[in-house]
Amino acid sequence: MFCIKCGKKILANDRYCQYCGEKIDGTEEPQNIKQTNLVQDEKSKKLKLSKNTWKPALIIIAVLGFFTWAYFANESDPNANQNLVNVGLYLCSEYHANKAESLFTNVDYTEDINRLEELWNEIENMYVDEYSEESINSYNAKVDQYSAQATLLEQRIIATEGSVEEHDSKIESYNNYLISNCDKR
Repeated sequence: MFCIKCGKKILANDRYCQYCGEKIDGTEEPQNIKQTNLVQDEKSKKLKLSKNTWKPALIIIAVLGFFTWAYFANESDPNANQNLVNVGLYLCSEYHANKAESLFTNVDYTEDINRLEELWNEIENMYVDEYSEESINSYNAKVDQYSAQATLLEQRIIATEGSVEEHDSKIESYNNYLISNCDKR
């Protein structure tokens, strides 16, 4: 006796197929069983064919995924496609050079010092008429302006420099950034 659904041999007294669970009503002629087996063989061939087509498809997807990752990894790398810059003993991309520079900002007082020198030169070259109160007042105003700017500059220098430890900490951060993100020349 054979199952009409799956075509497998079953016992005569079985009420359900032990393979597919189909209810058994009676016997089936061998020709029907052969047709059922042929249909089932075709289905299994199709399944096998589809399993075999997954392997190349997965390989293609994996290769495309790798190249996509490699492309975008290169695009997000700050070193990619940038000019290299010398920073001390290191060769960095412009991105990393600017980033390192932002960690260690050295305050530049050049403009302030130049302005003080200009004022000093004006004071030295100023003609002062001893008998003219206006001339003396103008001279004294320039000297006061120079003194005020010199005092402000001195206060700025004291305020921005901070402690030696803070300065050393900035230098250490700057150097560590260069070491980890740039190549030594």
